[in-house]
Amino acid sequence: MNVTRVVVLLLLGSTRALAAEGVNYDVSLRTEAQLRSLQSGGGILPVASLEVLPLGSLDYHAGGVTRLGLSYAPRFLVQGPADQVTTQLLHRGRLLLDTRFEGGFHFSAVEQVSYGTLDFVTAATSQGLPNGPVGPAAPTAPLEALPTVSSIFFQESATELATYFPLDRRTQLLLTASYLYSGGVTPAAQATLPLQIRPQATAEVDHQVTREDQLATSALASYSTFDSSVLPTLQDRADPWRAQLHPLSFQSVGLVEATETWRHRLNPLADFSLGAGASFVRQMDALYGLPAYGTLPVVLTSLRQRLPIHHDSVDLEVTATLGPYIDRLVGSAYERVEASAQGTWNHLPSWSVRGRLRSAVAVFAGPEHGTSVFAAEGMTGYLLRRDLKLEAGARVTFQREQVFSPQGYFEYVGFVSFTLAERGSL
Repeated sequence: MNVTRVVVLLLLGSTRALAAEGVNYDVSLRTEAQLRSLQSGGGILPVASLEVLPLGSLDYHAGGVTRLGLSYAPRFLVQGPADQVTTQLLHRGRLLLDTRFEGGFHFSAVEQVSYGTLDFVTAATSQGLPNGPVGPAAPTAPLEALPTVSSIFFQESATELATYFPLDRRTQLLLTASYLYSGGVTPAAQATLPLQIRPQATAEVDHQVTREDQLATSALASYSTFDSSVLPTLQDRADPWRAQLHPLSFQSVGLVEATETWRHRLNPLADFSLGAGASFVRQMDALYGLPAYGTLPVVLTSLRQRLPIHHDSVDLEVTATLGPYIDRLVGSAYERVEASAQGTWNHLPSWSVRGRLRSAVAVFAGPEHGTSVFAAEGMTGYLLRRDLKLEAGARVTFQREQVFSPQGYFEYVGFVSFTLAERGSL
C-alpha cells in the first residue's frame, strides 16, 4: 500500500466522520417595549421600559448520539422617565451535554449561570427567577414569590445531572442530581434575596401498565440553606416592620417527598394524571437554633386536551397541586395550593393566541409566613416572515406576602415585542 492510497483512505474516513456530525447555530434578537402601572400601598407609578434579549447558541452533534450545546443570552433593560433613565445587564448562559449509549442508556448534564442586575418588577411579569438562559420560566415551574424592591445584584449557578435507562420492556428508571447556588451577591442584596444553597436528588420509576395507563413512583430529597447576612432578633420577630429588614425565619429546610402518579391517555389527543403522596419537612429556626418538624400531604392532577378545528388546533391544559413550597424570601417551607389553566389557539401557518391564569395560595403557613400569588397573561403572535415574529399582549400580577407586602402588590403590563431569529448549520 503506497503513501497516496493511505492519504486517500484517511481523507475518505474523515469525510464520512464529518458527515455524521454537524454544528447547528441559533441567533435571535427579541425586543419588548413595556408600559406598566405599578401599585404598592396607595401609590401608582407608570413606568416605561425596553427589554432587549439577544441569544446566540451552538449545538454540536456527533454521530447522532451525542450533543454538546452552548448558549449565551444576556438581558438588557432600559427603564424610567426620560430624565431618570437606568440601564441594567444580566448575563445568562448554559452548557449542555447529552449522550445516548447502547441498551437505551441516556445521560445529560446541564450547567446554567446568571450574574448581574436582576429587575424584580420585570421578572414578576414573566413569573420566575432566571433559571434558564432564554425566555420566562417553564409552565411547570412553580409560581415564585418575589420581593417588591426594584432590583438587586444577583448570582446563580444551577447544575443538573440526569440519567435514565430501561429496567425491562415496560419500565424505566430516571435519576437526577442537582445543585443550586442562588441569591444576592452583596450583603444588602442578600437581605432582600437570601443566598440559597440547595443540593437535591430525585428518583422515578415509570411503568407502562397498559397502552393507555402508566404508573410513576417518585422520591425526592433536598436540603436548602439560607444566608441573608443578618439574622432576626427577638425584637425583629415581634415587630413586623423591623422584620422586613430581617426576613429569614429558618436557616435551613430539609425536605423528603414520595409520590405515586397514575397517567391515563383518554384518547390520542387527551391525557389525565392523578397523584398523591406525602412529604416530611425539617426546618432549623434562625432565631433560636431549634429544629421544627412537619408532615405535609401531596396531591397533584392535570388534564390536557387538543381540539382540532378544521386546519386549526386549540390546546387546553388544567393543573392543580397541593404540596410543600420552599419560600426563599423567608427561608421557610409551607403547604401551598397552586392551580393553572391555559389555552392556545394556533391558526396555521402564522397566527396564534394564548391565555393563561395561575394562582398559588399558602395554607397552614401560620400568621408570619405564606405568600399568595395570582398571575394572568394574554397574548397574540403573528409570524410576519419565517424569521420575524410580532407579539402583543398584557400581563397582570398580584402578590400578598405577610412580610414584604401585607397590603398587596399589584402590577399590570402592556407589551409589544419583535423577535428576529436565524437558524442554520455550519
